[in-house]
Amino acid sequence: MKKNKASRQQGNNMLSHPPSTTFQISTERRMRFNVTTALVEQPFTYQNLLDTIGIAKTAIAGQNLFTHVKVKAVEIWCVPVVGNVALVACAFVGASSGSLGSGRVVSDTSMGIQPAHIRARTDRSSQVGQYQVSSASAAMELTAPVGSVVDIIVSFRNALDNGAAATQNALVAAQVGQVFYRGLDGVAIAGTTVPPQVPSSVAF
Repeated sequence: MKKNKASRQQGNNMLSHPPSTTFQISTERRMRFNVTTALVEQPFTYQNLLDTIGIAKTAIAGQNLFTHVKVKAVEIWCVPVVGNVALVACAFVGASSGSLGSGRVVSDTSMGIQPAHIRARTDRSSQVGQYQVSSASAAMELTAPVGSVVDIIVSFRNALDNGAAATQNALVAAQVGQVFYRGLDGVAIAGTTVPPQVPSSVAF
């Protein structure tokens, strides 16, 4: 009897075919940026987000590494200058069909040495909290003084048809085939006002 039971258990653990798999690249990332010019209700688009990581096709032409992005949360810190206040805020106010925001606004103000800090999560029921392709639709609006640290927590995916969009701005002396990083505004490292915290050798 025991032998038959063991045989049945072994049979239940056997697979009739190999497990499913995928060639699709998918990753969740916490991307960190510095604010070098004050942001005042500054919109950032899905194109901006997808432009943050790309691959150089030529010295000046770049292509996004991923085709889809989903915003999961935004986190901001800022220490005020002594005697002043610091306001940081994130608003999910997307107004375009297909990428509508929830209208949620999260803000914090610091008047001392403790940093102003927010962690704003997207609502799962809103379209801003869903996967989006590269477009000029705003994913969020950010307010942050100079010196703020901005973390964008996103999930990236690439479609298997290799339909990634070209970066909206030209690269600057990029190395062909190099994976590169750009500012949150999609501008080259020399001109961005929200540069990424990455080694300069991989930022074009």
